Amino acid sequence: LPGFGDWGGLILTDWTSTTPVENLTFRYSKDGLHIVAATLAIPPSVVITQNAFYQSTCGATISAPANFNNQASVIDNGFFGNQYGLCTLVSATGSGQAIPSIQGNKFEGNLVLPILLNGASFPTYTDNTFIGLRTHPSPRRATRADVLIRWPSGRVDRHPHVCTNTRLIATEGESPAGP
Repeated sequence: LPGFGDWGGLILTDWTSTTPVENLTFRYSKDGLHIVAATLAIPPSVVITQNAFYQSTCGATISAPANFNNQASVIDNGFFGNQYGLCTLVSATGSGQAIPSIQGNKFEGNLVLPILLNGASFPTYTDNTFIGLRTHPSPRRATRADVLIRWPSGRVDRHPHVCTNTRLIATEGESPAGP
């Protein structure tokens, strides 16, 4: 039977085309659609849109393994039942950063986290939907999580003790009082 990470994914290295990467379906891959800023910066005009990512280790991956920033725009995609919906990868030895714009995407039923940020990753988030957040598949499952949201304005809102397997709808500046 096929499973998470059965194939590597589609790797687009130093991709700067202004033609959107769109209308693709990825299943059972390791890195899904992987946009890599290896020898030059990836501008925000690189758009990943209207794709569907299912049952992969990472549905899509934005990486900056060297000294170049990756600012790809991830817009209106669906991430369903992956281990991680969207991942960023950044080298500890390079100066590159993953700075994707994550906008209007639907993250549903991803098994560990909807978004995994590694290293110097500073995405902006706008109008994304998160449904069916799950806990880590371990014998001691958490029933609550503390959620921290960094808004594009720089504001940080904290939502302590959010019940797992529920939907959190957050509005900037309306963080509840908490510990």
